[in-house]
Amino acid sequence: MKRTMLMTAALLLALFAAGCSDTKQPAKPAATDEAAVSHVTAFGLVRCAESPVLKLPVEAAVVEVYAREGQVLAPHTPVLKLDTESLQRERERAGHELKALEASIESLTAQIKQAEADLAAAQDATKRYDMNRLLGILERLANAGSHTKRDLAEKELLECLKEIHCVDRYHSLGALAADKRRVRNNARPVLLALEAELARAARARESELSALKQSDEQARANVLPLREKAAIMEEIAGGATLCGIGSFDAAGVFTTGGRELVLLSALPLPGQAVAPGQALAAFGALDTREVTVNVEEQLISGVAVGADVQLSPLYDKGAVWIGTVTAVSGQAVIVNGETVVPVTVQSEDLALGPGYNATVKIFSK
Repeated sequence: MKRTMLMTAALLLALFAAGCSDTKQPAKPAATDEAAVSHVTAFGLVRCAESPVLKLPVEAAVVEVYAREGQVLAPHTPVLKLDTESLQRERERAGHELKALEASIESLTAQIKQAEADLAAAQDATKRYDMNRLLGILERLANAGSHTKRDLAEKELLECLKEIHCVDRYHSLGALAADKRRVRNNARPVLLALEAELARAARARESELSALKQSDEQARANVLPLREKAAIMEEIAGGATLCGIGSFDAAGVFTTGGRELVLLSALPLPGQAVAPGQALAAFGALDTREVTVNVEEQLISGVAVGADVQLSPLYDKGAVWIGTVTAVSGQAVIVNGETVVPVTVQSEDLALGPGYNATVKIFSK
């Protein structure tokens, strides 16, 4: 019995030892793939990278329309037609307004030059005015005992008045000096009044010059848009390309240029008058797509202009389009309570349709 128990114990020890030797050691964790590329994921709406708008600086009357909103326009496609007679009238009016304003500016320039000279003379008169000197001349004139002394005093009075641009006062002051008592009693008040009058004249000249300069500044500010308006009207008449989109012909028909575009806005109805500066039509260029996404501020350090981008539409995450980061804003903004940085991505993949919501993966550069 004892021998049987010893054999059983030996067997159990052997089995235990064998089991321990066959036990597998836990596998070491796989090393991190250092070649893995980090990226930032964001979401945005696909739009045309260029969205030019056709608008005129004058009122335009629509005669016919040849396209509809959302239509893809092949190169050289007619879009709408405007009334050429009204365009010609507006062109002539713009030219007349510009000529009149330029003539006004020329006149203001001459007036300002004269006003500056008048102000300088008035200010010089106030500086040169010497009441005591004039009073002394009047006293000598009143006390002159001979024609020679009187002639000298009169000559000195005339020269003094010329210096202060008051020659017109020569006779009145001369008459005052004809009586010694009048000189003694009235000369000082008269000369004080003259001094005040010269000061008022200088202030009036200064105000006049300031008003002229303000008018000139306003006229010059108005002439810039008028020149642009006149230039655009001449370009329209000459068939020049507008906004990089297309041009008007002699019949008033606007036709797109050599790029494929999509019409993003509804066109005005025939017979409708479109106000100056109001959009006649908005287009999207179909050769480049653009998405602006908001990247969390703490992740923006890995985003740079020129970085590679993958775009996938939300309706088909298996589709992948290639793009590039074209702009990273230098200023963070708050969106829905989060601090983010706007990032612009562009792609030339024409399968990426405007209006799609897309997932955007931006890879660290």
